[in-house]
Amino acid sequence: QGQSISDSNSDFALTLKMVVKDLVDQGKSEQEIYNFLSDKYGDWILYKPKLNLANFLLWFLPYIQKKQFINLLRNNKSNNR
Repeated sequence: QGQSISDSNSDFALTLKMVVKDLVDQGKSEQEIYNFLSDKYGDWILYKPKLNLANFLLWFLPYIQKKQFINLLRNNKSNNR
């Protein structure tokens, strides 16, 4: 993970290279190939995944929770004075 299929020599990457070659041979556009791979394997397969609610929460929920925790600590500290 974290590598493009052209940079990887794993069995999975080799299989994907064959799938992509077959789709290109069928005349599929780049966007159609991306859509096919994303539908079949999920957005994780894309080198640059689309921003959606699921991955937005994955990346930003820890920051939101940290901010809430800091605010909670500040409120408790001010209430204890």
